[in-house]
Amino acid sequence: MSDKRGDNEAAILLELIRNRHGHRIDPDQLDDLREAVDGVARAAESMRSVRLENSDEPRFIFVPYREEE
Repeated sequence: MSDKRGDNEAAILLELIRNRHGHRIDPDQLDDLREAVDGVARAAESMRSVRLENSDEPRFIFVPYREEE
């Protein structure tokens, strides 16, 4: 997976936001949204780069707290 895919994904998401909510967003807010969407796209790209098998389990074991009597 390349950085280009993440950039393209971020551009598509930003365009979607602009189309749906552009009339309520000023240019400064749009710049802030661009940074946030870029961060989300980079995080999604990182998660997609990790290959998991169906048998992979979480790296932690959950042990519920049981109050002693």
